[in-house]
Amino acid sequence: MDISIIIPFYDKVDWLYDAVNSINEEDPLSFEIIIVDDGSKEIINLDKIIRNKNKIKIFRQTNQGPGKARNYGISKAIGEYIAFLDSDDLFVNNKLNIQLKFMRNSNYIWSHSSYIKFYENDDKEIVDNSSYKGMIFPKCFAYNPIATPTVMVKKSALDNPPKIFSEKMRFGQDGFMWSQLAAHYSVGVIAEPLSQVRMRGTNATLKVKNHLYVKSKMYYYMKQSDKYYNGRKIPVILKIIFGFADFNYKIVELLFSRDMNKSYVESFSKLLYLIPYLALRVYKYKKIDL
Repeated sequence: MDISIIIPFYDKVDWLYDAVNSINEEDPLSFEIIIVDDGSKEIINLDKIIRNKNKIKIFRQTNQGPGKARNYGISKAIGEYIAFLDSDDLFVNNKLNIQLKFMRNSNYIWSHSSYIKFYENDDKEIVDNSSYKGMIFPKCFAYNPIATPTVMVKKSALDNPPKIFSEKMRFGQDGFMWSQLAAHYSVGVIAEPLSQVRMRGTNATLKVKNHLYVKSKMYYYMKQSDKYYNGRKIPVILKIIFGFADFNYKIVELLFSRDMNKSYVESFSKLLYLIPYLALRVYKYKKIDL
């Protein structure tokens, strides 16, 4: 089999139907669609699927987050390549064929593409990732614009040593996976937008506190570079920046309870994130490698 598509699902089942129905390959292709129900209370009705119904496999687990769901889906996959699609996002027509041919022709182990952001008011915005390619480690810690539904990876690359989505992170699990792949392999990019990413008010990347959270959790992995990053050196300056973000996130957690006004928490988080944010921008553009 050519490709296994991994889709974690928790809620908004109508969006899941849209996601699955967006998989529309005009050229012959052997693929399976693995939906991992992450303890959802909603029922998946396959009668809502208008194409590829016979290619769907549904697995269920207790609610453990999208990282665990994707890892579980990978363990069940039989495709030579793995593609990822979140249950609220979409593929463009022939996405899989285009990306698979690109990877086979160029011998890339993993690749991504530009993508389209689409909003609830029907506005759309193209995110051009065409320059983000090659050996992106360690700059991927400072800047990583890769969107999950744009990624395709050879399944064998996820073994020896194992590379996984973080199961310790509520969000940002994908960035951990990309950083592991980046430590081992050059990444290819397709300039053409091949996926559509839904933008809504609950997107984790829109909240500053969540940026502190992700940096805090990534700092945990950075301190174990021999285990996760093929022994590749992570610049000291990056460790300092992420360590500072980790310290600041712990301050936020210490001072604010979960039931406090979220706008106050966000405002305070913005203040604490300012220095790490500016430092990472300087690193990105100045290429400091201390």
